[in-house]
Amino acid sequence: DALKTTPFLTALKEGTLSEDKYVNYIKNMWPIVYGFTDGLRNMLVRIAREEKLDEGTLEQISQADILRERQILGDISNRLSSKKGLIGNLARQLREEMKHNKLWEGMLNCYGVDPLNEAERFEKNRENFPEAVVQLHNQLMVTSKGRRPMTHYGCQFSIEASLIPCVTDVIYPGVTGNSLLYRGPESVAWGREHLARVDGKENAEMKHLRVSQRFLDRGVGKDIQDDTITEVRKTL
Repeated sequence: DALKTTPFLTALKEGTLSEDKYVNYIKNMWPIVYGFTDGLRNMLVRIAREEKLDEGTLEQISQADILRERQILGDISNRLSSKKGLIGNLARQLREEMKHNKLWEGMLNCYGVDPLNEAERFEKNRENFPEAVVQLHNQLMVTSKGRRPMTHYGCQFSIEASLIPCVTDVIYPGVTGNSLLYRGPESVAWGREHLARVDGKENAEMKHLRVSQRFLDRGVGKDIQDDTITEVRKTL
């Protein structure tokens, strides 16, 4: 609820947010969107290594560019998605998040923003981005590479669980109801994907959250509970 009352979201909800500020917002959030996916990929590599997947597959997963080589990652995700346990769940989620990346790219294109140029701008000039964006991107990389897999999974779950109410109650209606911001279905496709309900029915994202919650309930034992809580708090 605290997120919904920030000056930015309040202005969006009230219809007073300028186009420039909104476009700047979706540009600045882009590194977090693809960073979320990159974190999943990092974690998938770690689990695949623990399960002794063949080295060729591991090399492909770890070296593929998260934005430019989606086909490679998509093919591998499809192959691994039938596996049981965390690795199969991660593979399915990676496939889903790559789809979300593409939706965000489509949204950026609606406002004349080149997604690859923005990603390069972030990698080369992070000081030009809000500190919170840089910190969250770094946090996703740190937990996905250096913490227990379930701890990182908990961090990603916390982001999605916080995001859906904001999208449902403020962001999606705030954009679709503003003629200055709305640029057709593609400009809100990512938002529609993250609504709690669509046409009166529970959206797929809510179902994914329940699956993730079950994995966390089973996978976060007492030995990593404190570390997971600490990292989730840092993330939020």
